[in-house]
Parts: sequence; structure tokens; C-alpha cells
Amino acid sequence: MSRKLLASVIVIMLLFTSLSVVAQDAPAQGGSITIGLQAGSNVWTRNFSPFKAGEFDSRDLIYEPLIVWNPVDYSTPNYWLATGYTYSDDLKSLTFTLREGVLWSDGEAFNADDVIFTAQMLLDNPQMDAVSFNIGTVAESVEKVDDYTVTFHLKGVNTLAHTLLSVMNTVPEHIWSSVEKPAEYVVENPVGTGPFTEVTNFQDQEFTLCRNPNYWQEGRPYLDCINFPALNGNQAIALALLDGSVEWAGVNFPDEASFVNANPEHHHYYYWTGSATQYLVLNTTRAPLDDAQFRIAVSMLIDYDFVVDVGMEGATQRSSPTGFSYTQGDVISQDALALAAETGFNSYDFDRGTALLDELGYVDADGDGFRDYPDGSPLHLNLQAVNGFTAWVASTQIMAQAFQDAGLNITQTTLDFGAAVTAMRTGDFDLAMWFGTTGVTPWTFYRDMMYSALIDADGVTSSAWPRWTSERSDELIEQFTQTTDAEAQAAIIDELQSIYVENAVAIPMWDGPVWYNWNDTNITGFPTEDNYYATGAVTRSNTMQTRLIVLNELHLK
Repeated sequence: MSRKLLASVIVIMLLFTSLSVVAQDAPAQGGSITIGLQAGSNVWTRNFSPFKAGEFDSRDLIYEPLIVWNPVDYSTPNYWLATGYTYSDDLKSLTFTLREGVLWSDGEAFNADDVIFTAQMLLDNPQMDAVSFNIGTVAESVEKVDDYTVTFHLKGVNTLAHTLLSVMNTVPEHIWSSVEKPAEYVVENPVGTGPFTEVTNFQDQEFTLCRNPNYWQEGRPYLDCINFPALNGNQAIALALLDGSVEWAGVNFPDEASFVNANPEHHHYYYWTGSATQYLVLNTTRAPLDDAQFRIAVSMLIDYDFVVDVGMEGATQRSSPTGFSYTQGDVISQDALALAAETGFNSYDFDRGTALLDELGYVDADGDGFRDYPDGSPLHLNLQAVNGFTAWVASTQIMAQAFQDAGLNITQTTLDFGAAVTAMRTGDFDLAMWFGTTGVTPWTFYRDMMYSALIDADGVTSSAWPRWTSERSDELIEQFTQTTDAEAQAAIIDELQSIYVENAVAIPMWDGPVWYNWNDTNITGFPTEDNYYATGAVTRSNTMQTRLIVLNELHLK
């Protein structure tokens, strides 16, 4: 072989080697993933409207927000359909700059008209705000500046408006403008800007969303499709994880070791405990739960460490009496903790709790073994948990037994998820295990817990579950958003913590773990404990739409 020919062969070999390295580094295109989400009635209903509470959780994958807020790092906004925001000098208006070059999945251009249309539709139809976009409580009007600039005129100074308004899922004006009754609109074939918009299969037991052919993030998503089987409860999802038919889920697995040991190389789980507190909600509109002292007594009957160790299988730790997760230790007020210790709120002291019940007049008047109201009438309450939420069911069983041991006739009941959501929204419950909320600042927890504006005239709410409010807490919640002074905001949060503790608004149970299980046999790119770049949750909350981040990273091995 001549030197010239040998040199050519070497160059060709080096070229192929280089191309091979590039090919290995680039994520593979194609493939699909199966996600385990709970279907409340074990079947799916074909309605992809983003304004339907309780429907299957795919709306942010189709209709994107302006900004994605990642709980792992709330300090950094992930700009999505917006590329930035600014406040006016008087803090009474908020302007978003929108991303150019975005297309709807049907090929039409996305622009300011779509954002304005969506916001105005929610302003005109407040009943559609069933998933807490907060448009009507924050903004009074919306204005087009140009094709890619939108200004929200606020109801007042609100320095957190950008965190609230930016989570709105925008819908296409050219589709929705012809809908006469948008609140009742059933969307069978959605048009969105999200990574997965194409409904290629829909049956009662499974549906499939596939890649948006016009997605604005070049090369993304790497996956072709997502499959959503209808699974009723954690047990069904756990079984599907075990047999490999589900690859990504968010359940408190009954036995994590059995899941991992079934396929040690590819089965994984990680429970990040930086999410919102989960707590025992007491319906403060119903006697005797309308009495703060009774609520404090109830809180002292719960052995929190035992509930976490047994009911939650040690997957997390108990929360602070302020309602904040201990991952927010720098925010927790020492004065509020001292007040909780003084009153006994949210600390296990069975003898002190029963003594307080005696003092309040809740004694066994008829000799049946259960305490009665002070007037002698029988006292019976229900403690509800969601059927299939195994950790909640186990934990509430432990609590119900403790209440019974103290002479309180409080019995546990379970409801399917859809029925539980309806009961919480309408106030048709006594005590219930439920989710707290979290946001870019600690303010979100107290706003969603204690702000009277979130409860309508019929007592219906989408977040203020205990229905406890006061003029002072309303004032503080509103004052927080009227200043940019960090010290003033910190003082407001401190006072809200004391109000929460003094009035036993709800009983914090444990720091909310983000249940997260995955199988990387075929798909990789998941957040891991070593690289937890975003929450691994498969469900969506209004300020936690990080599935968009994760799904744009997942790809075939």
C-alpha cells in the first residue's frame, strides 16, 4: 500500500471514529414512554381542556406556561413561552416579552393575541379558573403592546404577580374564539404549543400523546410518544412498575426493595422531601372543628413520629408546626415554634390533649364510651383519605385509632380521588388528609391556606381547604405583595406563622415527599439523586410544571 493510500485510509478511519463519537453523544430519536397516572374512575374521559379540574394530568404537555418554576431551584425562572418580564415603576402592571418563532401544533403562529385571549377568557369566565391560574384575583385587565409583548394591569401592587400569572396555560385564539361556551368546551383533539399534542390513540383504558410536529425547541422532544394507561390507585401503579408496563410513576411503593430487587440495574426510586407539607385539614366551618382549642387538642393526640415511621414508612420527616417543611429551615419562625410549644399545638402529648378536651366540656355524657358535645348531644366526625393513596390510608387509620382511644368518635372513610377533590372544593368533609401548596416564596403556602378571596360565596374553593380566614391574615397576605423590601416581607411571614400556630388552622403532618419511581431499561435522562435537575414528579401542580423540563431530556438509550 502506498503512503498516499495509507494516509487516505487513516483519514477515513479517523473520520468514521469521529462520527461514531458524535452519534453516541447525541440523544437517540424516537421511542415512547409509559407513565403511571391515577385515573379516578379507572377510565379516561376524552377532554383535553386545560380548564377542567380533576381531569387527567396532561394539560401542561399540550398547553405550555409562560414560565416554568422548578422547586429544586425556585430562584431561577425557566423561561418558556415568555422570554422575560418587567414591572412598571409603580408595580401596578406587569409586562411579559413573548418568545418569537413558536408555532401551534396545527402550524399557526403563536403570539400576544393568544395570551391576551386566554387571560381575558379567564377574566370573563372566573368559573373556568378551576385549576388556580389566579388571573381574576391578580389582574383586572390585559393589554397588547405589540405582537410579542403583553401587559397585565394588576388590581393593585403585587410583586409576586409574575409567579402567579406566568403559570397560565395558553390556548390558541384561532380555535377557542369560535367556542360559545368555553367553560363547557370538550376538547377531543387539542391544538397546543407543547411537546406532545397529537392524540394518536384514545380508549377508556389508555391514551397516547405523540410529538408536536411543530415544536419550537429544535430537536425536542427526543421521544415520539407518551402512553397513559388508566390505573386506579397506587397499588395498580405499583404492580405496573413491577411488571415493566409502566416506566415512570410517582407512588409510595409498598416495598421499595421489592421494586429495586426485581431489576436492580434498571429499577430506581428517589423521594425528594422538598415539596409542600401534607397535612390534616380540619373543616373550620363545622362544629366542633370551628373551635381552635378543640383543634389544638386533636393535634396533641397524634403520634407524628409513629405515623411517619409506619404510615409513611419513614420516607420523609414530620413538618414544623408552622406548616413549613424543615427543608425551609431558614424561614421557620422561632417565635412561632415557641408559641406551638406553649399551647401544645402539633406536638404529641396524649394526656395533655385528653385533659384539654375534658376542660372544654367534651366528655362522655351518655356512657357509650365516646365523648359528646358540651350540651350532651353525640359527637361523630369522619376522617377521609383518598382510596389508593396507600400512605394516606395507613396514616389516617393510625390517627383514627388514636382519636378513638381518646374517646373521640372519629372514623376513617376513603373516597376515590375525583370524589375527594369535589368534597374538598365544596367543603363536604370533616377532617381530611390533603396536600399543601408551595411556590416561589413561602407566601404561597399561607395565601393558599388562609386567604378569604379564594373562597366564593357558596364556600367553594380551589385551595383554602380549612376555610379559616381573618382580616389580619388577609391584610398580611396582601401587604406581602405590595413591597419589595425583603425585611418587611420576612416580618410578614413571621407574623403569619404565629397566626397559623395560634389558631391551629390545619395540622401539619410531614414534609411532602415527591414520590418518584423509574425504569431506565429503555429510556434514560431521568433526574437522579446525584443529578436532581428537576422534580421527578409525574403529576402537575400549578407552580410545578417541571415535567416539561424532564420530558425534553428523556430519550432512548
